[in-house]
Amino acid sequence: MDLCTSCKRLNISLASFISHPGTDDNPRLKDPIYELGRLNEFRKKYKTCPFCRLVFAAFQSGPIKRVAELTDLSKIAVFATWINALGSSKAERLKSASLAILVWAESPQIPSGSYKIVLRAVSKMLPDQPHFGHISPTKCSLLDFDQIKHWLRHCQTRHSSCSDMTKPSRPTRHFFVIDVHFKRIVEAPEQCRYLALSYVWGSARQYKLSEDNQEMFRRKDSLKSKYLTTTIRDSIELTDKLGERYLWVDALCIVQDSNAIRQQTLQDMDRIYADSLLTIVAGTCSSANDVLPGVTQERVWTQWYQKVSASLTLSAHFDYKDFLDYAIYSERAWT
Repeated sequence: MDLCTSCKRLNISLASFISHPGTDDNPRLKDPIYELGRLNEFRKKYKTCPFCRLVFAAFQSGPIKRVAELTDLSKIAVFATWINALGSSKAERLKSASLAILVWAESPQIPSGSYKIVLRAVSKMLPDQPHFGHISPTKCSLLDFDQIKHWLRHCQTRHSSCSDMTKPSRPTRHFFVIDVHFKRIVEAPEQCRYLALSYVWGSARQYKLSEDNQEMFRRKDSLKSKYLTTTIRDSIELTDKLGERYLWVDALCIVQDSNAIRQQTLQDMDRIYADSLLTIVAGTCSSANDVLPGVTQERVWTQWYQKVSASLTLSAHFDYKDFLDYAIYSERAWT
């Protein structure tokens, strides 16, 4: 398939996406920033240029569509450049096996640095590496829990800051967690490995840990479904399916009617999330009664990709933060 004159300047080929760990001389990283034109021009070339088709479809269907003021596509400029898939530092470049194309839009209505698309290479000829692209065979499914566990192992073995996911002390003095195996609330053991839930309470009625019900919730199987909102039930299920035992949830792990405990925990909130093995972000939920997509119910998603040659397909990926900009979740006090 032929690219338009503007997109040809990116010199897109399968070989351009391949980097060689241990080197720092990939010629694509020396390429300039290219101004590819206005978004209305991408729409005009939708049928003739596969790169324009992919970029236009991703921008029009992705999070940028939520910016209500973007009615005149001729005022939206599109830029692109080659980047290292791992990061911009020399240390990251030396580890990288792949490059990617960064595409972004600019206009008076688009905040600087927002709505960036990362285009990754997909090909049967490429090695199985996490920073190359992947085309899912389905449009709806449950989460791939084995893949998430693989990512966690990769993080712990490859990232020095993540190599020790247990901490020598509790992140706050009165630290309770949900034991998902025995469905109860317990005091966190030393060097506790736990997940944390970040979510929106919304209008949901929640059972809360209190001085009166602490002893009841310490009993095995005391956290019955009638005490749990849908988001918390799904978070417990996710924790269990990832092979982990402990989960921290504010409503059930902070003694809500103890001013001293509550105030101390709020002050230590940053440590609670920072010390967690994984934070579950319920970014699509408007209240604690909403499901976590893909845990107990199948999720549906849009995946943008386009074949640009016989051996190369490009997949488009937005930063998750762009999707959260207009979500109810972004209005909460902490994450």
